[in-house]
Amino acid sequence: MTDYHFGLDADLKRKQDSKWDQGLADEVISWVSNVTGTRISNVGEDLKNGLILCDLANKIRPGSVNRVSTMNMAFKHMENIGKFLSACDSLGVKKTDQFMTVDLYEEKNLLQVVLCLSALGAASRNIAGFNGPYIGARVSQSNVRDFSEETLREGRKITPQLSQGSHGGANQSGMHDTSRDIVRGPGARDAARQPRQQPVNRGSPAPQNAAPAGGAGNRPNFCPGCGDPQAGKTAKFCSQCGHKFF
Repeated sequence: MTDYHFGLDADLKRKQDSKWDQGLADEVISWVSNVTGTRISNVGEDLKNGLILCDLANKIRPGSVNRVSTMNMAFKHMENIGKFLSACDSLGVKKTDQFMTVDLYEEKNLLQVVLCLSALGAASRNIAGFNGPYIGARVSQSNVRDFSEETLREGRKITPQLSQGSHGGANQSGMHDTSRDIVRGPGARDAARQPRQQPVNRGSPAPQNAAPAGGAGNRPNFCPGCGDPQAGKTAKFCSQCGHKFF
């Protein structure tokens, strides 16, 4: 088959070809053949007109696709593919798992086509009345809890353990990393890891009755203004000249 991809399309095709999973493609081809009863060998060529895809959707759930066109015209082929994708929505295939029409009709991304069919095979397990065959794992179903108002009210009264201040007995030990501290001498590292103590003041205590600096205890025994002796150690002014001592 001639490859008509050039430029950017050729780069994209080479990237897609590098991701191609032939094992998954063979599994999907076998599954589609078994469900529809039509033997296919190539995803791009055999599924291009959309007839087999629409038949596949109707086999999984009858009536999924109505008015399948058998006309050999490009826009009718793409219309069939679009109807199949709409059926995938109703059968439970996620949008992210589906492909675009050009991915199949123009073979832009056949890997996405294979992934979509694989997702359809998994979603078919949940379709009532369809007895297989199946491929892929069962798609999980939602399990919505509907609590009564009384149950919700009781739940609001409970204080979470984290909000109560419980931390599982944790403490601050080991929070300071001393493995990179610089220590000297034998046993110095062990000493550095010991908790630090407050320094002890070993100096002599200050006298309790000591006068503050610049106060009455440090003033001279005469008046600096007139030279007369002070009237008393508690006097603030000289009785002769009025000089203020402190």
